Amino acid sequence: MLVFALVAISPASVVPGVTSAVGLIEAMLAAQMIMGRPHLWLPGFIAQRGVAGARLGTAVGWLRKPISFIDRILRPRLSFMTEKPWILPWLIVVFCLGLIMPFMELIPTSGTIIATFIALVAAAMLTRDGLLLVLAAGVLALIAWVLRWFIGIF
Repeated sequence: MLVFALVAISPASVVPGVTSAVGLIEAMLAAQMIMGRPHLWLPGFIAQRGVAGARLGTAVGWLRKPISFIDRILRPRLSFMTEKPWILPWLIVVFCLGLIMPFMELIPTSGTIIATFIALVAAAMLTRDGLLLVLAAGVLALIAWVLRWFIGIF
């Protein structure tokens, strides 16, 4: 979930269709996690994609400093929040927002806010840092405000 969310946060999100694709993939991944599947399934055209070694090396080199900074901050805190059943409501929200992301393409880069929420939830699950879920709740409030402004709901 984190990798796809980071794609939607990156400048690649301005490319038409990227936000929609990421949103649908995120919804699919969240649904599988909610159902408790032991292994995640992705369509073959996604699962079989590769990245050239040189490209990956460049990306890893560029990410070393930010990742080392993030690594010093994230640690297991309030870890019960990242385990079942406590994580299920968060995954349901990720599923729903993933389905909304294609519509957010109507406003360029607005899907970035949703992708930020998904990235926080995914990072919280990876690091068992429940405090990140508290931060994600703040982003969720921002999403609700944007949706209210965008389509007049709530």
